[in-house]
Amino acid sequence: MVWFVPLGLKQFLDKIANGATVIEKNWGDIEKIIFNEKEYSILCTPAQHWSQRSAFDRNKTLWSGWAIFGSRHKFFYPGDTGFCGEEFKILGEKYGPFQFAALPIGCYHNV
Repeated sequence: MVWFVPLGLKQFLDKIANGATVIEKNWGDIEKIIFNEKEYSILCTPAQHWSQRSAFDRNKTLWSGWAIFGSRHKFFYPGDTGFCGEEFKILGEKYGPFQFAALPIGCYHNV
């Protein structure tokens, strides 16, 4: 198994990964992988959030979303993010269109 994580989380996750490979990525980094004999690209995307694993490490690691590109389809998962319109627009213009997305729904703001 391979886990893709934002910068700063590898050291923490290596301790609990139970043999999985942990790969850290910065915003804009792309990693190519082979899965079921097909090539995919995984892009680390910006998110609007913060990070914290303990009382003493607020914003010491990166937060991110992810986009996965196959030969026919593109999937976007922005992670636990607020609406970051300019970043979403840039991502769509550079890498879109996306055929699939899993989007957060804003649990703190009633519409």
